[in-house]
Amino acid sequence: MTKTRALAGALALALGLGVAVERVRAAAPAQPVQLVIGYQPYYAAAWGALVVKERELWKKYLPPGSTIDWEVGLQGSVITNNMLAGKYQVGYVGDMPGIVATTKRAQGDIRIVMMTSYSEQMCNNLLVRPDAPAFKTPHEAARWLNGKNVAIPRGTCSDRFAREVFKRENVTPGTVENEGLEAVLANLRAGKLDAAFLWEPNASHVGEIVGNKSARLAATGSDWGFFDGGEIIVNKTLLDQRPDVVTGLLKAEIEAEQFITSNYPANACALVDYAEKNTTGYEKKELWYALFGRPEFAGANEKGVRWDPHVVFDAPVRSFLSDASTFLLDNKVISEQMPGDAIVDAPLHAALGALHVSKPLGPVKVHPATQYPCG
Repeated sequence: MTKTRALAGALALALGLGVAVERVRAAAPAQPVQLVIGYQPYYAAAWGALVVKERELWKKYLPPGSTIDWEVGLQGSVITNNMLAGKYQVGYVGDMPGIVATTKRAQGDIRIVMMTSYSEQMCNNLLVRPDAPAFKTPHEAARWLNGKNVAIPRGTCSDRFAREVFKRENVTPGTVENEGLEAVLANLRAGKLDAAFLWEPNASHVGEIVGNKSARLAATGSDWGFFDGGEIIVNKTLLDQRPDVVTGLLKAEIEAEQFITSNYPANACALVDYAEKNTTGYEKKELWYALFGRPEFAGANEKGVRWDPHVVFDAPVRSFLSDASTFLLDNKVISEQMPGDAIVDAPLHAALGALHVSKPLGPVKVHPATQYPCG
């Protein structure tokens, strides 16, 4: 054998061994992770998290040995504040807290990676006191708010809906109380408020159809064709360092939303059990109604979208988020537009491809309160 052939053979062997080593490295199991996830059992549009948590779907898609600490947030703003402070890596929030968080790059770099909801009746609910007039239309109910005492948990998706209703109907309330969720619920029950804007399941909880009758649902976003959204947001460091983990979490969420939207009523009743386990003071019928019940009031838009997981960032969703960002900027809630790179959907596309899901999952079907199926 010539010296040239010997060198060529050695080089080929070395290259082959190098490729083999790289293949071994690529096949090596990913390192486990320890995550803290902020979730909202008191926000029905984020209930995919309950299925992921209670059915332990995350264990299917994260590296063996991984752990998750689930931290309850009453409002999305609580979760985003903890994410900006570096305490959580992942959060389930409404559209307004999610958009706001992406504009706080000086505090923390937060990105939106999935829509858990693109609906009209999750955040967008106007409630009035039980003895309010019998309004003929939702628009009449909105105009009744002139001069009244209204409460809104600021910084929430319901806050944005309230501002939009005031603008569209030329309404000027007498007072607008900035109260947290617990205070709003307590003050409605005590008869101290004329009206409030709340998200589900809280609207069902205080309502007269299945709840404690301390308020009456008078309008939803569907009466103005006004959408709300739920989002999963992640810390950019996790996104950069462990995109496999983000993709795994999104796989679990997609499977959870497939669970919720299928096999009615068995899966719906299982979800109600999970929601009852993760909340305090809510009846099962209220929890069922929050996602699967048909809103009932004079002039209700029965074609409204109750809950649609939707998942993807298609043109309508991107337009919605852009318009929401502009609205927040115009109302001085944020000082700059949502950044152009706030949405990162590569992990979502990877998750959808792996699960062979190619389109939005579709909305749940709604039912009158008399058809409650969970016993």
